[in-house]
Amino acid sequence: TGYLTILSVKAWFEMLHALGLLNAWSLSTMPPASDPSAFDAAMTDAVRAGRLLAWLIATGCVLIFAGLIRAIVRDWRLALIATFAFAFSGGLAVHERILRTELTAACPIIFALMILIVISRRPSAGRPLWMALSAALCMLGLENKVQAVLLIAALPVLALRSEERRVGKECRSRW
Repeated sequence: TGYLTILSVKAWFEMLHALGLLNAWSLSTMPPASDPSAFDAAMTDAVRAGRLLAWLIATGCVLIFAGLIRAIVRDWRLALIATFAFAFSGGLAVHERILRTELTAACPIIFALMILIVISRRPSAGRPLWMALSAALCMLGLENKVQAVLLIAALPVLALRSEERRVGKECRSRW
């Protein structure tokens, strides 16, 4: 479906137009194809604006990933290595240049999993709110790409497995 991707491009183009940085911000404002130089210039500007948006989304995903992995591993060195591995992965490199629906669908679900892992390790009174945020992130990912339902279905099993490992370590340390 790509609904969130379409809405983000629309909002981005409208904002750039409001700031005076993008003249052809909608199809109705595009110059006709019969004027090749104006059309090419408008398309070049639109592609550059789209690539900048893709880079901003990828950068935001890396920063959020860094914060969540730091909360999971609690060691800044391991978090730094994991963040570098994520930031310089081939998949993210592709999505930094090309605006596609996969990154805006997968990252919220990955972040939901990471939040579930964090809250499974640290019991707190705010746990239901974090679970609600995790569910909202899953819905955002599902709204953008319906195929994400398979990844979402695996989240409870993965979170329970993380909790079992934590409880198992506590039991072994008591013996």
